[in-house]
Amino acid sequence: MASKNYTISMPEEIMAMLDEMAKREHRSRSEMVRAIILDYAKVHQTYDHDVLGALYERFAPFREATAHMSQQEVYDLIDGAISEVRDQNRAGHQRATKSDRTSRRALRKVAAATP
Repeated sequence: MASKNYTISMPEEIMAMLDEMAKREHRSRSEMVRAIILDYAKVHQTYDHDVLGALYERFAPFREATAHMSQQEVYDLIDGAISEVRDQNRAGHQRATKSDRTSRRALRKVAAATP
């Protein structure tokens, strides 16, 4: 892999920690920075994949229940549910309006269609 030089600014305290780590591990600053960045990337990529995987599994019943719906219908259903939650938060759980009851009815239909 070809290397390229970069200039970065860093507080002196962090540079001192980097130098100490490099000295302990018998590495150069550049090697330490590369290792730290790679370690960080591995942790966060794994975390992101785990979170997305968990969300994918969590929403499996929703995907199955909405399989017969067009993508736009699903988006509309989700938008309606989000609007309902926002309205409830704004209103401090005041009496439900007709549109709120309609949204709830649509969500109950989807839930009932879930096997």
